[in-house]
Amino acid sequence: MSRESPFVLDIREIDRLASRRIVERGVDYALSGRVVETREGPGGLEAKVQGTGGEPYVVRVLDDVDGGLLPECSCPGDWEPFCKH
Repeated sequence: MSRESPFVLDIREIDRLASRRIVERGVDYALSGRVVETREGPGGLEAKVQGTGGEPYVVRVLDDVDGGLLPECSCPGDWEPFCKH
């Protein structure tokens, strides 16, 4: 399946990346307007997401050479590879 961006995922792909709890919290963050900036460039997506602290967290998702996605977030959470941000 060809798509415009490797960062546009269907629900099955999302379910493989994160637990249902993380996905639901991420959707809540998006719907409540906490994603304050997004930018997609070659090989990656970057966003700023307002958490509970003062400054937004910087979130990056990189497109790796094997077609997978590699997450990075400046939040302290490390329970899963992807976080709610």
